[in-house]
Amino acid sequence: MEDNKRNLEVSADPSLPAIKPKKKRKLNLVEVNIETPNVTHENKHEQETREKLKSINEQIDSQVIKSKKLLDPAEFKQLLEEKRQRKVKELMSIKSSECHFCFNNPKVASHMLISIAEHSYVTLAKGPVSVPNKKIRFPGHVIITPIEHKPKLRDYFNETDIVEQPLYKELLAYEHSISDMYAKVDMGTVFFDFNMTTGVHYHIQAVPVPIQYISKVAKAIDRQYKFQNKKSGEEVMPKFKKFVGEDDKEYKDFINDKSNNFIQFKIMNTRRKCEIYVSTFDPNKRIDMQFGRSVMAYVLNQPKRVYWNNEVCQETEVQEKKNVELFQMSYNEFDIA
Repeated sequence: MEDNKRNLEVSADPSLPAIKPKKKRKLNLVEVNIETPNVTHENKHEQETREKLKSINEQIDSQVIKSKKLLDPAEFKQLLEEKRQRKVKELMSIKSSECHFCFNNPKVASHMLISIAEHSYVTLAKGPVSVPNKKIRFPGHVIITPIEHKPKLRDYFNETDIVEQPLYKELLAYEHSISDMYAKVDMGTVFFDFNMTTGVHYHIQAVPVPIQYISKVAKAIDRQYKFQNKKSGEEVMPKFKKFVGEDDKEYKDFINDKSNNFIQFKIMNTRRKCEIYVSTFDPNKRIDMQFGRSVMAYVLNQPKRVYWNNEVCQETEVQEKKNVELFQMSYNEFDIA
């Protein structure tokens, strides 16, 4: 037994160097700055505007980082408000010759044009929130825009009654014609727009909705309204008010009131019955300008399409031209121009 034990014992050979256990390597974490890829479809002016706003954000953010004493919520809120006001000032400085909704901008995306009437026109929307389906072979998200450069619908009419003006009647005619086109294939249409003094160029967005989803729109509006106020920490907009039809006298009085800044949704079903939801807000407070797209992305179950410049929304110019062609083929018999 003693011999066996000796055989099992392993003694270190003094002629060999001692083996030292390896030290554990300490991994250093490296911060990697992943930047959002540039959107290839932005024109030069849009890129310049985006760079200006990015520069403003960086300046304000650097102040927050350096000033560690900004622990007072009220002081921090004031700083954020300063940031927002500077953004508004930059946007309101945009001239009509630089606006991508204006024809006198030499860089306007003319290949997106679908129809041009006397006072307004229709184009495809960049980065559509909707997608082709069994009913239509194209996304179908379009924008109706007055030719004249104004930030708010009421600004086009001075003291006169909006509903009696040629531009307003033409905008309605475009809405009805687009709605009729989609109704032919058993789809509803949702129109939404912002009316605000701090806007750039007033326009209306139109999105086709499969008829089985049209009942979700009102619920989605209420859902987004609650989320907006919760995110802001205050009621930046009251609950949406419902009107039944464009001929509702109270609705006409509302849109004629130049003091109102508001967002509105028109829900048109296949029989051209219209429900309108509006909510007012203070234009000097922070409002989510993606409110409308957020509602429609939820209704259509397209959560990645809230932002038009998201990668999933981007189309090549060839695709955009093809979608214009397909839209015009369907719209030809309804076109008011």
